[in-house]
Amino acid sequence: MIEYINTKYTPESRDVCATYQITPAKGITIYQACEAFARNIDATPSLRPVIYNINRRTSSIQIAFPQEIFEERNISQLISVLVGNPMNEIIDLKLLDLRLTTKLATPLAKPQQGIRSILGIQHRPLLGIMQKPSTSAKQHAILAYQAWTGGADLILDAPTHISSSRCSFTERTKAVLAMRKKAEIQTGERKLYAANITGETLEMIRRIQYLNENSSEIAMINYPACGFAALQTLRHENNILLYGHSSSHGIITQPVLAMLGSLTGLDLVHITTPTTKLYQGMPVFVGPTTPTQIPALIKNAGTNIMIVCKISGLRHPAGSSAGTRALKQAIEATMASIPLSEYAKVHQELTIAMEEDKKEDRV
Repeated sequence: MIEYINTKYTPESRDVCATYQITPAKGITIYQACEAFARNIDATPSLRPVIYNINRRTSSIQIAFPQEIFEERNISQLISVLVGNPMNEIIDLKLLDLRLTTKLATPLAKPQQGIRSILGIQHRPLLGIMQKPSTSAKQHAILAYQAWTGGADLILDAPTHISSSRCSFTERTKAVLAMRKKAEIQTGERKLYAANITGETLEMIRRIQYLNENSSEIAMINYPACGFAALQTLRHENNILLYGHSSSHGIITQPVLAMLGSLTGLDLVHITTPTTKLYQGMPVFVGPTTPTQIPALIKNAGTNIMIVCKISGLRHPAGSSAGTRALKQAIEATMASIPLSEYAKVHQELTIAMEEDKKEDRV
């Protein structure tokens, strides 16, 4: 019996529209899988979701949910409805895209949005370096110092680097913030360090308190791993800047996670494509970015972004400081509308980095 499929239905403004990729179980048609998924939502008859589009070629479907199903200001319940429960008829389900109603798209909390004023940088893209776990807090701080003096605005912990016996959260944070003062004196510029606070909610609150006590203005959280309820608590209870990283995502695609993270009040949001919709906050591109990729990234995404390069991806013969400096020079050249090849003639770090890129392309 077909109860939920109506391909003649046109979504209304009161509908939350979700696009999925669906893989039916063996012996189950895509129509049967769709019906099973919609039936599993347990809505009352007057609030049933409607499956209004089925593409058998791409195995994608679109569903309209009446907004009355959802509790306002509750991202956790929103996700619970949208992803449903495990069922025998479906092997795999992935939420590809989401359109919220105006009522549900009201931001749950306003981000601080003060990173540009803290750094004193108003126009160019911000530059961050993400550090992999180090052998010790001292070594982590030294690498941070090298990147800062090379031109980085922000140092970030890796999403898996939180606290360990060889490099605890408090020891690492204390060592890095000490080096930050040294880097600020040497460069004459403000610098920031986003320590990874990811963990149990009360522990994250304690870590934020420690950062506040040590004059740190920003923290990093892997919010899909912690959950949106924890993120809402942190946003409501603290004024610290929050950078949201999303290294753990499966059933929900990264663009949808980023959209929901911005709705929950993140100040800086990890995204993977310039077309990602954010309700607020600054988009952050993370990857092994090279100087030659900078112009195209800024052209496609604009200047109100942060570019984060993993320190392992700098690949500069002269070290991480020179590699960071080459990235900064690429940003400077792009902002001045100067071709990298011309700018590199008077900037040695950029010249060497571009030569390394050519070597990588030939491999």
